[in-house]
Amino acid sequence: MQEEIARSAIDTFISAFNAPDDSHVTALLSQALTSDVVFWGPLGRSEGIAAIERFVLDIRRHPAGTGTMVRCSAVDMPDEWARYQWVFTTPDGGPRLAGTDVVHLRRSHRLRGRDRTANPVNLGARRTSERGPSPRGGRRGPVRGTCR
Repeated sequence: MQEEIARSAIDTFISAFNAPDDSHVTALLSQALTSDVVFWGPLGRSEGIAAIERFVLDIRRHPAGTGTMVRCSAVDMPDEWARYQWVFTTPDGGPRLAGTDVVHLRRSHRLRGRDRTANPVNLGARRTSERGPSPRGGRRGPVRGTCR
């Protein structure tokens, strides 16, 4: 049951990157995250939903074009921590980012903290990037893809 709740919160978070327009981002993040969320991302530590919203909106406005964020692994949830792999790909084979998120799930069934990392064992704030083809089909929302 807890794993399904974690999976739902994670997929809601990911859907904010793939929202049909910017006006949906805040509502999706508010469903998935607690108000005191702490995010360790590629630019360091951020606190609160508004800071994560700025990050998501910046990614959505990537210079290479609107990309697609997908969860490309199962959600592994030992105790109150969960981790999963993700990939962000821009159109036409542009820049591709991939990594692993480690999140803390609150009793409210929302995500409290996020560490974006390239290795599930290292909880540092790193993001790996690699080039690769864009996913086909233009599918939006919580989707799964390949991490390769």
